Amino acid sequence: MTAKIQEVKIKKTMTGRVKLHYPCPACKAKLNSSRHDIGKTDNCPECGTEFLLCPEIEELLEKIDTADHVERMRAKEDKDFASQKKKAKWRDRATDARTATEAAVDAHNAKTEEKNKRYYRTHIGGFVNGTLKLIGFLLVVIGGMSFWGTVIDPPYLTDRFKDDNAIGATANSIELIEQMIRGLGMVLAGAAFVAVAALRDIRHTISQNQDR
Repeated sequence: MTAKIQEVKIKKTMTGRVKLHYPCPACKAKLNSSRHDIGKTDNCPECGTEFLLCPEIEELLEKIDTADHVERMRAKEDKDFASQKKKAKWRDRATDARTATEAAVDAHNAKTEEKNKRYYRTHIGGFVNGTLKLIGFLLVVIGGMSFWGTVIDPPYLTDRFKDDNAIGATANSIELIEQMIRGLGMVLAGAAFVAVAALRDIRHTISQNQDR
């Protein structure tokens, strides 16, 4: 009568092949078979007892294969998740680095722009204000001399009106009035230049106080 072997120890070799280990049902000698021997009869090399590896062992192996497959898939998913997490981490670092670089560039550009504005206000603006003041001062001096020279110089007026007839006196009077008006206009224009320069100085001072 053929003995049936249902309980075996399953081991896998380094190459992944399945080896079935079991004792002889008669003499208890240690035997082993491959997966292809399942469902086939064989004889014990020690005592010659005939035995059969039951087909149920194949079902057990299929369950083990399924479990191994699930384990491998789970390990692969864990590895993929770890890889994605690592990639996301490096991507976040790259994003942070890019953001920090852009912020540094923006800060540098803003600082440079503010420095250029300050240079313009301090040097170029100061030169413009000095030029306006100089022009205004010259206009005031020249216009003032022209205006006051026609008003407070009696010998000059006496010489202009002394020997003139009525028509000549009228012409000379008109010329004197025109000269007074030109002088007064130059004084006013010079005062306007000085006022503009003063307003620019005040605005520059207020801007410096705000920057501080």
